[in-house]
Amino acid sequence: MSTPPFPSMDERHDASRRFYRARDLAGYMSLFAPDLAYRQANGTTIDLKQLTNQVADQLRRLGAADWTSRVESEERANDSVVEVITQNGIFVATAFGVIHRAWRFERRGRYTWRVREGRWRITEVHVLEEKISNAGFQFGRRPTLGSKPAETTPG
Repeated sequence: MSTPPFPSMDERHDASRRFYRARDLAGYMSLFAPDLAYRQANGTTIDLKQLTNQVADQLRRLGAADWTSRVESEERANDSVVEVITQNGIFVATAFGVIHRAWRFERRGRYTWRVREGRWRITEVHVLEEKISNAGFQFGRRPTLGSKPAETTPG
């Protein structure tokens, strides 16, 4: 059986953002292989079930999220592709429908893709660095995503 072509960076990362922003847990998790090993920034390694639980919790708690991804490097071997990616973005949690707290994040990680069940999926993640910082509060019906949230107060 031949290996399917490796999807472009835009296809991979746009799909991930689209699924996450639509709160499509099954779609988002379909990017990961059943035998996933995900090493978090704190050194703890979790499996697909644990990651699924964490992402489900995020989708329940967060009102909005967006990020950009930049591929620093990509190495291709016979049966795998390893890429180092930097992601920058913002997460927003909402309380009482009008108070929005935002956090900026910067994550750098190594992602290994292999063909599983006939398509490319992530089999290993190693979060190399992760920084999360307070991006302030917003007030209003809908949070604003972007580099500078509207009506921001320190805190």
